[in-house]
Amino acid sequence: MASSNPPKAAILFVCLGNICRSPLAHGIAEETVRRRAVSDRVRIDSCGTSAYHVGESPDARSIATARSHGIVISQQTCRQLCSHDFYEFTHIVAMDRDNLSDIKRRCPTNSSRRIANLHLFSEFIPKHSYTTADVPDPYYGGDSGFENVFTMLSDGMDPLIDYVASEAN
Repeated sequence: MASSNPPKAAILFVCLGNICRSPLAHGIAEETVRRRAVSDRVRIDSCGTSAYHVGESPDARSIATARSHGIVISQQTCRQLCSHDFYEFTHIVAMDRDNLSDIKRRCPTNSSRRIANLHLFSEFIPKHSYTTADVPDPYYGGDSGFENVFTMLSDGMDPLIDYVASEAN
């Protein structure tokens, strides 16, 4: 039986437009917390730093890639990062260094309220798995780029969920 208490931890995945990487991360994370039976303790969402695609569905290639792995992300709606996200989420996870810099610029600095911990997704990927600190944007590439992003996100998701779920105990 699910708890009536709200989750103690909340992860917000962020990329530029919220149509490629962050929706994939969102879907993989939801599947991971479901599989590990911690969905009552960890809430998941995603957004973009830009408003380019607000109100749209994720990119069709992201939807297809997720679907090929048994994950449904077509119901997600793109939105932009907003000021209340820094208070509503315990962890904000950027897909790349440029977006992390943008997030840091927007982060409240003089608040007495708890503010989300900011992370780069690659912090959670096992060392030496990839040569980049960024989850690459597959938007201008082919289907293989989306599959590579899916694999990279999958590789780091269990360590991220371990980290966040342990804090939610």
